[in-house]
Amino acid sequence: MKKLTRAILATGLITAAATVPAYADVSGNVSLASDYIFRGVSQTGGDMALQGGFDFEADNGFYAGVWGSNVTFADSLEVDFYAGFGGELGNNVGYDIGVIAYEYPSVDDLDFTEIYGSLSYVNFTAGLAYADDLGGYESLYTSLAYDMELANEFGLSIFGGITTYDEDFWGTEDSYTDYGVALSKSWSGIDFSLTLTDTDLDDNDCGGSDCDATVTFSMSKSL
Repeated sequence: MKKLTRAILATGLITAAATVPAYADVSGNVSLASDYIFRGVSQTGGDMALQGGFDFEADNGFYAGVWGSNVTFADSLEVDFYAGFGGELGNNVGYDIGVIAYEYPSVDDLDFTEIYGSLSYVNFTAGLAYADDLGGYESLYTSLAYDMELANEFGLSIFGGITTYDEDFWGTEDSYTDYGVALSKSWSGIDFSLTLTDTDLDDNDCGGSDCDATVTFSMSKSL
């Protein structure tokens, strides 16, 4: 987003944080994954990822947090800062709006910021995320997900999204589709997940195999 817009959003979120009620919850999380997949594309070249973060949440729906992961491109580290509001609109309809800054400390020109929003109804969630400077391109991510509970407290998620750019970004492509399915289960305080993801990009456009079908296993724990 434009620097002016970013400043306005940051000011608004700081003001909101200053007026949250006394009740608030602070939590942490840590996870280990066989790969770090972001919108269908590996960020670790198929290698393992150690990830974790902290979240602050107030009872008026305001939240903020920080999350980090190793990535392999440019031998960098990704650190995300985010803040937003979420809640219920009634009749099984929920909402979530916010801003997230993706930071790469060792590679300044990779940093970008998205504003995002989503609406949920029962088990369906539809979302949008917009960035005006992702590597010099404008991008819009449109997503849809369906979550359901299975027998024996297993969870199943089916999801997909389309990323569009204002110019060709992946070789000759100015857009691509990612999709996947995830099976999850909590046991002894640890959340396990097995996820299959893929995209419609070929190796030539992707510059390698990072966009190919991938099965990822992860373990995470709340702190």
